[in-house]
Amino acid sequence: MTVITAMYRGEALHKHFTPQGLIYRLNLGVRQVSTDVVALVVADVRVVPVNDGLFPSTPQTWRFVEQ
Repeated sequence: MTVITAMYRGEALHKHFTPQGLIYRLNLGVRQVSTDVVALVVADVRVVPVNDGLFPSTPQTWRFVEQ
């Protein structure tokens, strides 16, 4: 299943900061997403940031929305 498909079905993409560095995961926490895939996913017009980061321009969560 692709990341976009999982997000269409209700999962969200989350940015996590760990001692090993920055990682991205879908909200079920099972699947880690590479930064290359994240760049493609967040560029999709159907994916929007939730803007839940420390600063307004640094989102940590993205969701799929219908256009």
